[in-house]
Amino acid sequence: MTALHERNKSHEHPLSASEGVIFAATLSASAALLLIIFLPTLSNKMYLADDLGEQNIPFRYFYAQGLHAGRIDLWNPALFYGFYAHAEGQTGMFHPFHLLLYRFIPFIQAFGLELLINYLMLWLGSYFLFHRWTSDRVAAAFGAFVFTFAGQNAPAIVHVNRIAVIAHIPWMLFALDHCIRGEKRCAIYWFGAVALLNGSAILFGYPYFFGLTLALQIWYAAYLLVEKASISRVLLGAGGAALGLLIGAIQLIPTWQYLQTSSRAHPDLAFLSESTLRPANIFQWVNPYFFAGRALGDDALREISIYAGIGPFLLFLWLCTRKPKVEGLLPRFLLGLAALGMFLSIGARNRLFVFYSRLPGFNLFRDPSRFALFTLFAFAAGSALALNQLRKNPPPTSSRLLHVLTICLLILSLLTVAPRYLPIPLLSRYASLMSSESHVAAGSVIVCTGIVLFWLALRHRGWWLAAFCVLALCDLGRYAGTLVFDSPTGGLNYYKEDAPPVPPPAILANGSDSLTIGGYRILSAYAGLEPTQAHSMSDPNYLQALGATAIQDISGAWTILPLPPSDPVRFEQPLYSTQPQEAMNHVDLTKVAVVVHPVDVDPSAVGSVRIAEEHPGFVQIAAQSSGKMFCALVQRFHPGWTAEIDGQSLDLMPVDGDLTGFVFPGGRHIVTLVFHPNDFSIGRDITLIALLLLAIALLAKWLIDRRRLPRDNNSPPRIDANDAADTPGVRASPAPQKSV
Repeated sequence: MTALHERNKSHEHPLSASEGVIFAATLSASAALLLIIFLPTLSNKMYLADDLGEQNIPFRYFYAQGLHAGRIDLWNPALFYGFYAHAEGQTGMFHPFHLLLYRFIPFIQAFGLELLINYLMLWLGSYFLFHRWTSDRVAAAFGAFVFTFAGQNAPAIVHVNRIAVIAHIPWMLFALDHCIRGEKRCAIYWFGAVALLNGSAILFGYPYFFGLTLALQIWYAAYLLVEKASISRVLLGAGGAALGLLIGAIQLIPTWQYLQTSSRAHPDLAFLSESTLRPANIFQWVNPYFFAGRALGDDALREISIYAGIGPFLLFLWLCTRKPKVEGLLPRFLLGLAALGMFLSIGARNRLFVFYSRLPGFNLFRDPSRFALFTLFAFAAGSALALNQLRKNPPPTSSRLLHVLTICLLILSLLTVAPRYLPIPLLSRYASLMSSESHVAAGSVIVCTGIVLFWLALRHRGWWLAAFCVLALCDLGRYAGTLVFDSPTGGLNYYKEDAPPVPPPAILANGSDSLTIGGYRILSAYAGLEPTQAHSMSDPNYLQALGATAIQDISGAWTILPLPPSDPVRFEQPLYSTQPQEAMNHVDLTKVAVVVHPVDVDPSAVGSVRIAEEHPGFVQIAAQSSGKMFCALVQRFHPGWTAEIDGQSLDLMPVDGDLTGFVFPGGRHIVTLVFHPNDFSIGRDITLIALLLLAIALLAKWLIDRRRLPRDNNSPPRIDANDAADTPGVRASPAPQKSV
């Protein structure tokens, strides 16, 4: 075990009055912010800000409707004239938590509980991890509060599954720690925990942040290796993470396959560098309210906020400027992690970005600012370790470097109120971007007061340390709480504010995804992985062929399209062309189907066709004709769709770029289309096999332990000499003799 772990194995001492105040204040602040997150649910409302109302709520509503009907709908026909919703991943359809939550609880309450439980699990996981490092419930609770609500994490409430994946980080490190340096007889159980946690994170459907959790596990395993951990135990932990990838295959494989056909399949450098953190945002640590909007940049705070509170920042500085005598190498590893997070988060503003952005993993995801999560975790973990040391007796010493850094921070914070009045080159360039004078002054007061209380806490501890921690909690609590509390709220009918002047189930050329709650269908919608469009949505001929009835302009005003919409399924004359995009510009797409393979039909045949039954992932078509005809269906073509006619398979093909078509043989028949993609079947089978292997391994270990238990119980307990000396009337057991 590491020196840090050995030192913290002892039981906690009773809390003093001042320490009790810190602990109670931390729990109260945490409970208050969790209540703010759940508050709208108590009045039957939901937070609607940004992606919550635009994407997450509509996606989950569609998912919940399917569960209530006894289905898991992989395909959403209301978006993009057909959308592989499971592969896109935002809903996390096959996570057991979502399956239970949205099946048995009313939607608004289920959504509110999801938000609450995500943050609660993040807090609890952080508490258990930091408590394992410190054996100090005060420091562990403080660090948990910081990581749960610091920087990007509080405003990231608008990305529900993002917080759900981040909540796995402390649990993963906690399980990995037990797996690598815990009791050897329990290592296989913790191996299983590592596997299940990695699989769970994948099933929430946010690959970017699962990649960050994987990187943090590698970082922690590297730290444990440096601290002389067993290589075989580290490999066991790595095996658990690898098994977790297989457990998540039911989500991972469809998402990977769908990515290849999405608009993000081949991102360029401009896309990868979107939402980079400007270096000037380090002023957030000097004054959290210096910039209007609290951060510098056009992106939302969920991407570029790096403020963790003045208290955790000062505690982290104190920890990293001390000599590694007591804490071992963990503070140095945390410092390296914080620096790495900041370096990667500035993205294209560092000269190496052009090179490493081509590496696997980096070449798929935009928003480099999200790497600041590493920095926030380092601040939270460092503040927990530092607070644990500051509570000890005798008081730990501080370095001169810390004094220099805090004095510089104090001076800079005081100077942030001056750019409008004094020609300070470093700050004057941002004068036009500053917040109001009162906000800037308030931020400076908070930072300066925090520094003064920190100096007093280092010198006297006791109630000064309590005052410093309470200020830190109030500072971060107010910063995070206002970001959440100020978000707009509403009920499920919020979509009506953006509804067009046509009743559902009308097909709209574009619009908010929220309109699907009211029964509308959106041809050009919003998703994390948007499918590519084969033809321009500005072509009236194409919109008529898709059945659009209205279009929304950039100001939000609706225009009713003058041409009548076409039928969702119809017989058309096929036109073979090696240049389908060009051919589509010269034909009436409501009567002619442009195909990329020659099709043999009877030009003189006549008939009729209609949709007899339809629900997500299932279409039944009733058709009759005097001869062989070509049928076009206004539904996005995907190889996961299969068709049957009278029990015989029927070939489907792309029509008009990305719609679905088939050759109808003539006569009177029922054609049935079912969506069941191969990538889903493969991923499902791999997941089931991985879960079975894990269950067998855990069961075998449990049975072996049970067989050993009776033999161990029949043996008398052995008492060594040290225990006998401390226990009156007890003699030590003789040491076993070796046979000659």
